[in-house]
Amino acid sequence: MATSDDLTTIEVDQYFPHPPAKLWRALTTPELMAEWLMPNDFRPAIGHKFTFQARPVGQTGFSGTIACEVLELTPQKRLRISWADAADPDGMATEVAWTLQPEGKERGCFWNIRGSIRTTRPSSWPAAS
Repeated sequence: MATSDDLTTIEVDQYFPHPPAKLWRALTTPELMAEWLMPNDFRPAIGHKFTFQARPVGQTGFSGTIACEVLELTPQKRLRISWADAADPDGMATEVAWTLQPEGKERGCFWNIRGSIRTTRPSSWPAAS
């Protein structure tokens, strides 16, 4: 994982001993995404708006529905989506990108996930001190 003082970005690199095509299927097939991420109505098409369904968290005001849109799609290489609570789309607007990079002769693949949170503080957050 990359480390820095930037608290608006999370980046994770993970190696998988599988070819990019296999990881791409897990990343872009709704039924497979539901197994490792959340139930969804995803379609791999730029501009497609979809949702992930999770458990609501009353203490934080999270509705349990994540509204997303496919922003970028390069088959077997990169998927970038918007990500926000459907009940408060401006509250923690985020972009998440998955990038696949083939590695070595073993047909393995690095899976890089990068999430960037919008830097404007939601109005529901306490004032910064």
